[in-house]
Amino acid sequence: MGERFSRRCVIAAIDVLEGAWRHADFTAFLMELGPSIYQLIRTDQVSLKNRMSDLKGVFDQDPTAMIDGEPLARVLVERAVSKLPGEPKHSWSPPVQLTPAMETFKRTLEMDGYTVTDGVLRRILPADIGLPETESELLRLLDVYQLHTAKGHLRQAMDTHARGDWAAANGQLRTFFDALLDSLADRVDPNLLEGLALVRGVRQQLDVGQERLGVGAKALALSAGRPGTPRLPPARRRRARRYDERMGPMSGPDESGRPAGGITSPTTLNICGSRSDCSRPWRRAAT
Repeated sequence: MGERFSRRCVIAAIDVLEGAWRHADFTAFLMELGPSIYQLIRTDQVSLKNRMSDLKGVFDQDPTAMIDGEPLARVLVERAVSKLPGEPKHSWSPPVQLTPAMETFKRTLEMDGYTVTDGVLRRILPADIGLPETESELLRLLDVYQLHTAKGHLRQAMDTHARGDWAAANGQLRTFFDALLDSLADRVDPNLLEGLALVRGVRQQLDVGQERLGVGAKALALSAGRPGTPRLPPARRRRARRYDERMGPMSGPDESGRPAGGITSPTTLNICGSRSDCSRPWRRAAT
C-alpha cells in the first residue's frame, strides 16, 4: 500500500508554507510543480493567502494528482517538513518555538503515523495499518448505516484532537461510543434502549446521592471539630486564653449535652470576642 496523507495533513502543510514564504518563493515552487499546477493558481496580484487557497482548491479537486511520478500530497508535506525548525543542539539551548501552524502540522503528521526526526519524515507505525484509509472507511460506514449522531461526535473528536485539545477529544470519543451503542441497541431491540435509559437514570440518582452523602459527612466533620475544622484567628485564640485564665476552670458539655460535672445552671460564654461570629459557645461551670 502506497503512502497517503490525510487531507487535514496536506492543508496544514500548505499553512506552514504560507507562513514561511513570500510571493517570490511561492511562485518559484509553482514553477517546480509544472504548468498543470501553476496555471491554476492566480498571480501575485492577489494576496499570498488567496494564492495558497487556490493551491488547496487544486489539491481538493484531485487528491491523487502526480508531479513527476510523485504524489502532490507528498511533495507538499515534505516541503513543509523542510521548513520546520530543528531540535536544539545542546541540552542548555533554549527550546524551539513553533508557530501554531507548525504545531498543527506536526500533530496531523502523528495522526497519520509519521514523525519528523532531524528534518526527515519517518514512519512511527507500520505502513499496512493505513490510518487515513481506516478513518475514511469508518466515516463511510457511519454514513451507510445512517449513524449521523455518532458520526457528528466522531468528527468533533477528530477536530479537537487535531487542535491538541486532548480532554475535549476524550470526552467526544466517550460520547461517540455511547451514541454508537445506543443506535445499535435501538436497531436490534427498541425495548433494550429503554432499559439502558432506565439504568442510566438509576446510576445518575446514585451519583447524586453519593455526592449529597459526601457533603453531609463533611458538614458532620466540621461540626464535630475534627481535623480540618477551620480555626479561630490567632488574636481571638489569645483573647479566649486570657479570658479562660481570668474566669477560672471551664468545661464543655458531656455526652448527654449537659455541662460536665452535673452543673444544672451554667453560664454561657462566647469566647470568640463577639456575639454573632461564633457558633460554638463554651459553658463556664458554676462555682
